[in-house]
Amino acid sequence: VQSCYQVNNMAIMVADLILANPRIITDHVAEVKTGAEVLARKAKEAGLKPVLPVVTNFMRINCPDDTTGKLKRFGYAVRRLDGEIRVSLGPPDLMGRFGDALKETTRESTFTPFSVDMIEYCVTRQEWES
Repeated sequence: VQSCYQVNNMAIMVADLILANPRIITDHVAEVKTGAEVLARKAKEAGLKPVLPVVTNFMRINCPDDTTGKLKRFGYAVRRLDGEIRVSLGPPDLMGRFGDALKETTRESTFTPFSVDMIEYCVTRQEWES
């Protein structure tokens, strides 16, 4: 007989453990939030623009086209979509290591993230010079 829910015994045991010890979840959430802060800081130090605030378990970071290939050299397989990478968040030490690799990739790049102010300036200047 198979249950209508695809849940195995191990998942049930883990759920029981978490329900009996809710601090496991609160500690994990706090650790992921700290990891997000570490990654956001390192991305900014690299001249990249993380999409903030983070309210999920991932962070989007605007980055140059060649970032994905460069990150592969550090053992990270990422995909770029619409000018961003999406990074699943984790503990601060892991996010720190990824952030360091991200910083290293930008040292070789010529990417400069544009702010809305910069784009408005360029449009205004172009209209003024016409």
